[in-house]
Amino acid sequence: MSCTVCFVTDLPVEDARALVRAIVELAGMADRALPRRSSPLAARLQKHLGVIGEAIASTSLSLPIIERVNVQLALDAYEADVERWEMIGLIADLGNYGGVSLPAMVSGSWHGPGGISTAVRRG
Repeated sequence: MSCTVCFVTDLPVEDARALVRAIVELAGMADRALPRRSSPLAARLQKHLGVIGEAIASTSLSLPIIERVNVQLALDAYEADVERWEMIGLIADLGNYGGVSLPAMVSGSWHGPGGISTAVRRG
């Protein structure tokens, strides 16, 4: 098939499958050839938690929106009682990026939208 602009839907099924296989193979080659990026967020979380990569236990908890206030109150109370507090700021629309979880951040498998910002309070 010859065209200036082709869409996968314009290709015969076998050609579309071959194209997808080639793209997957190319992505695999790039993954093997390119150096691994180290995540500053992953390094900080690993240092804080004392675990490396996938060694962190994974648990999940969904809180109703109304409980977020209680979580913030608990964090405020904890912050007031500790000598050193470090807050890592992530963007507000973090939920728009797939695969967001603490274990994914610690393992470095989640790269997200970019950098992090921090605020450190020393007692």
